[in-house]
Amino acid sequence: MRKDEILRRVGYWILCVAPLLATALAGSRALRIPVIHDLVGVLVFAIIVISGWWLGRSASVSSGEQKALLRLAGALLLAPILLIALLWVGLATPWDATPAENKMRYAVLLAGSIGVTTGFVVVKEALSASGERIYSTLAFAAGLLAGASYVVWTSFQLGAFALLIAEERSSPAVASMNNVFDALLFAAGTLTYLATAALARAFARAHWLGPNAARAYILLNLVALTLLALRGVAYPSPTSGAAPWYTQPGFIVGIPAVPWFMPYFLGVVLLRRAGRGDA
Repeated sequence: MRKDEILRRVGYWILCVAPLLATALAGSRALRIPVIHDLVGVLVFAIIVISGWWLGRSASVSSGEQKALLRLAGALLLAPILLIALLWVGLATPWDATPAENKMRYAVLLAGSIGVTTGFVVVKEALSASGERIYSTLAFAAGLLAGASYVVWTSFQLGAFALLIAEERSSPAVASMNNVFDALLFAAGTLTYLATAALARAFARAHWLGPNAARAYILLNLVALTLLALRGVAYPSPTSGAAPWYTQPGFIVGIPAVPWFMPYFLGVVLLRRAGRGDA
């Protein structure tokens, strides 16, 4: 086996485990030590970027516009996890973090929502060029609506924490708006799961993904969508229930960054295809 093929395989598996690693690092509050968490974040970020570059790297000198679209779409779909790995080391839950850290949290979520939405647009172009226009169009529409909902919701949260830091207290009027904005977060999550399921189907029709793998993607997104629907529109308080939040599936699938995990793995598929000779 050639050296570059070994590096591509290693890069692929690193990208596959990166979301789990980023989640574990983000959840450990003990790592939020000045300089230490920055160094860890930069290291993990660099490893993921290098792995993605190797995976999407083409052996041919002239790889064409289609491969360029695949690489760009893949990078955009990976963007939220990359930012989480870089900036969220030791951040933990919103109730553990400081207001300044939470302001940064929602800035990352805002950037992630823009990245994923743009990724859906770019991958739609790539799929259209391959001849698949039905499910890619459905994914495109759902992805745009999800992105708009995410941008409005994260912008509100970002503004709320900026106001909290400036005035050193929480405004009751702003806090009361959270109940209204819960519907936006519910819509964003729902539409992202639907867009990802449609995108997986489009990948299968374009022969970018095997039928069994596509069914697995679709099933996982539909299960998450069902759990979210059973939970309801209102975002439950994570500390008010008798059971811990991490034992509540409906709560977990509604965490703002969680719906982006499945598009991330489709981004890995795109990079892998871009690095192959038949893309």
